Amino acid sequence: MSEATTVYFVKQVWRQKGDALFEHIPFKEENKATDLSQTTRPVLVLETKSNGGSGTVFAIGRVTSAEVVENAIEYPNGEFLYHVPFAYDLILEDKKNGITREELQELTGQKFAPQVRGGLYEISEEHYNQVAALLQERTGITVQAKPAEAKPVAAKSESKAVAKPAAKSTDKSSAASASALADALGTAKAQLAQQPHLRAVLENGNVQTYPAVLLGEGDLVAVQETISTYIQAGGDATVDAAASEAAAAGANAARYANVIGLVERLVREGKYDSVQSPTLQKAFYRGDANLPHPYEAIELQGIHGHHILGLNGTLYTVEGKRVQHFLGL
Repeated sequence: MSEATTVYFVKQVWRQKGDALFEHIPFKEENKATDLSQTTRPVLVLETKSNGGSGTVFAIGRVTSAEVVENAIEYPNGEFLYHVPFAYDLILEDKKNGITREELQELTGQKFAPQVRGGLYEISEEHYNQVAALLQERTGITVQAKPAEAKPVAAKSESKAVAKPAAKSTDKSSAASASALADALGTAKAQLAQQPHLRAVLENGNVQTYPAVLLGEGDLVAVQETISTYIQAGGDATVDAAASEAAAAGANAARYANVIGLVERLVREGKYDSVQSPTLQKAFYRGDANLPHPYEAIELQGIHGHHILGLNGTLYTVEGKRVQHFLGL
């Protein structure tokens, strides 16, 4: 296979005894072994559910030598004659945290039926990058180090006795604030799941809702003013009726409730402690063509960074660079 193409591979394997890793990726078909041996790109490893396996993509590795070794070896699922030298670059500590076959199919839009074409599947460079980013996310590699800023303060001997109680107090306050925000998001998710015609205003830890029909105005300033007026007035019977009618007609957006649920989880995991929707504060909106429309996004800040989460589940930097895509929304 020519390396001029943008093809990446997913190799299906089975669980070995004691979760041992393959030093050589085995094949029953010589032609598929040859295909894999010719790639210099990273390879995703998908473990089957047979033999107690996880059924997930749990690792990234690479071919270490462009050769096919012929050697008859008996494995739990049969004899394999062809083997490609292989080493691992990234492995999840718990394989069950890997990317399921269903998630992989949803992300790539292609089927990964067991053992078709020798268990060797081709995916695009774009899809490989997305899967690799998800795996890195699930190992915690991309998470920024937790507050190292406390260390310089503690290093000053004369500050130690005073700094520690203050730090504990701040930590408790931050934890309580994050918990309150997560609780508010959880309540909002439940409401939005029942009333999919609504959207949420997230500002300063508070969550309020308004009908999605208010987003029909093209002028962003006018939309902001309309939503603010609606919330401050405590709602509008005519608008509420129109919103309910639109929802009944099929303008359903259940995904939105799922996105709010995702934000709740990220807050509870401690990755973000500030959540803003752009309806009342559009600080992140800079007209960047790569970012979603400001009313189709949520701004997140915390130890995980400063990001924009689109309602389609894609996470961006504030400069518009794609970080990852959350599946299953």
